Amino acid sequence: MAFKPTKQQAEAINRSGNVLVSAAAGSGKTAVLVERVIKLLTDEKRTVNADELLIVTFTNAAAAEMRSRIEKRIDEECRKNPDSVNLLRQKHLLSNAKICTIDSFCIDLVRENFDKLNIAPDFKIGDNAALKQINESVVYNIVNRYIKEENKTFSNLVDIIGGEYDEKKTAELLLSVYEYSRQLPYPQKWFDSLVSNYTEGNFTNENIWYNYAFDKAEETLNNMRNITANVIDAITNIPDVADMYLPDLEAFSCSLTSLYDRAALREWDSFYNALNEFTLPKFPNAKKGMGSYREFKAFKFAFEHFKEKSLPSLKNLFYANCGFINEQFKKLYPVICLFVDILKELDQEIFNEYNNQNTFTFHNIEHLALKLLCSEENGQIVITESGKELLEQYAEVMVDEYQDTNDLQDRLFLILSNFEKKLFVVGDVKQSIYAFRGANPINFLNKKQRYINCDECDETA
Repeated sequence: MAFKPTKQQAEAINRSGNVLVSAAAGSGKTAVLVERVIKLLTDEKRTVNADELLIVTFTNAAAAEMRSRIEKRIDEECRKNPDSVNLLRQKHLLSNAKICTIDSFCIDLVRENFDKLNIAPDFKIGDNAALKQINESVVYNIVNRYIKEENKTFSNLVDIIGGEYDEKKTAELLLSVYEYSRQLPYPQKWFDSLVSNYTEGNFTNENIWYNYAFDKAEETLNNMRNITANVIDAITNIPDVADMYLPDLEAFSCSLTSLYDRAALREWDSFYNALNEFTLPKFPNAKKGMGSYREFKAFKFAFEHFKEKSLPSLKNLFYANCGFINEQFKKLYPVICLFVDILKELDQEIFNEYNNQNTFTFHNIEHLALKLLCSEENGQIVITESGKELLEQYAEVMVDEYQDTNDLQDRLFLILSNFEKKLFVVGDVKQSIYAFRGANPINFLNKKQRYINCDECDETA
């Protein structure tokens, strides 16, 4: 049955420039992408050649299905217009079109430019077991070297990690931070950014940990307020329960609101003092028969959670005043600097070992592809000559399941689409299931918030 687009789907198919399609599963997002391809290939005003499109999907199976669906639609158009030279040409060019995963695209790009990257063209993608052995060998060599040197700062680092009797903990932490950095565009610069959060006197509202603590405080206190309000609403019309608990609950609700308002001001010492003075009220035991009320059970469970989880978690975050924490930062600074130096060395040594064995990870290949496309200087993206050639090569970059991209891939698509001037993405943030692989749905949400809703667009735009 022929695909009949809705008004919004037709808008996405026909609108030129940068487009984001956000819709639930089964709503025809992929069909919209296919129809947009056909529209581009058959547009009489500005026909785009099939080999000028970069169409990226999340798996090889999805890429094969996408190619098949586009071929089928071109065949349908050929039957409708048997004399169309353009359609026959597009059918031929489709065999060279880049319809693939981002990993496959990057592998091809890196192989084609191996000489610019000082690697061999016949590199392999390593299996996890072999790569894990390489990573562990490199990290233990580095850790054991520092142990033999009896480096005092390294000893302090080991003490903080809790690995004074076993280098395994230190090695595992280094590898876990290293693995996290693989999904980022510039790991070495991210390592450097870790130091900035520990400079002396830097514990202010510009510090990542300062803001994280207040974000958690506002979230936790707001949840406590909502639970308390729900309990108040539930017991208000139950005379015995209301008489017994309502006055204390309403007073507690006011105290929570006051503490929440203090957190919203984001003044550390003020909130720290208020939190230390804050206590949960002691409510009288339930009278005979009161325990049968569902509302009372919910109330009891909530306050047990407040006592055992919510408030202790806040006090763990706000464990000292600003002066004490800044003194800790002063002591931690050289330790964090060494930690970052080790991470940077680990990053380089692991890559060197991979290169020696002519074996890389998909993340390595994506980083090499990004290196071919651009560099970052003083916070500004600078396109390389190779990158400029690719920008001219693709008329449009189309990405399916964008909610499953990581930060590194998001940067690649930013460059390939000439800073999103020719980017078409489809996705659904609710279907993001690859956080364990580094997928960051925030990238999709940020685009969604920036873009103009098609209902608000001028039809002639």
